[in-house]
Parts: sequence; C-alpha cells; structure tokens
Amino acid sequence: MERLSNDIYTSDARFMSELIQNADDNEYALGKEPSFSVIVTPRYVLTSNNELGLRKANVNALSDVDKSTKKGRNEFIGKKGIGFKSVFKVTDTPYLFSGFWRFKFNKSGEIKYIIPEWVTEKEL
Repeated sequence: MERLSNDIYTSDARFMSELIQNADDNEYALGKEPSFSVIVTPRYVLTSNNELGLRKANVNALSDVDKSTKKGRNEFIGKKGIGFKSVFKVTDTPYLFSGFWRFKFNKSGEIKYIIPEWVTEKEL
C-alpha cells in the first residue's frame, strides 16, 4: 500500500483532491445541500462533510484496493478504489469517523494499511 501511494501520488497535496472527490461522491439526504470543511493545524488535517455515513460495504472497500463501491456507476468521479489511499502520502495513521464507525488504519503491524482498527474513547 505504501508503494502504491508513493507511486501513484507524487504530490503530498493530492490527498486533498481525492478527499474532495470522495465527498462529492458521498450520499446525502434528499433536500440537504452537501457541505465540506477542512481544518488544518500543525498536528493534523481534519475534513468533514454532512454525508449520510459509511456503510459496511464502504468500510470493506476502504480496506482493499480496486474494490470501490462506485464501480460501473458513471455519475461518480472516483471509482477506481484507490483514492483514499492517497492519505498515506501524508500520514501513517488516518482516522475515520462516520456515524457509529470510529476506526483508523495503521502503517505499522503485520497487515498494515488494510485492516481497520477500532478507535477507543481514550484515543480521542
């Protein structure tokens, strides 16, 4: 995964374009205007939007390569199943919070980058 991230994404800033594309492709409540915000600090970058939330299929797709839930659906920008992986260019441990989902991916470990690890209250 590290090699994929480094080979495909030559710019450290590319991850932001990928996250914006993902937000554009998210599902939103009918009649609700989609929103996207970014907070940048010396320690982290936080993005958020008002999507309906991740489903199990989305988490499974994030945990794999080329397993996009958007494949074959031309209305979506990102459908290759690799866009989120661009965050590994700028962080070893991306965190995701969506609905009841609270997990991270970790660069260290035997099966790095692909096994989501539940985030505990103490880590928040």
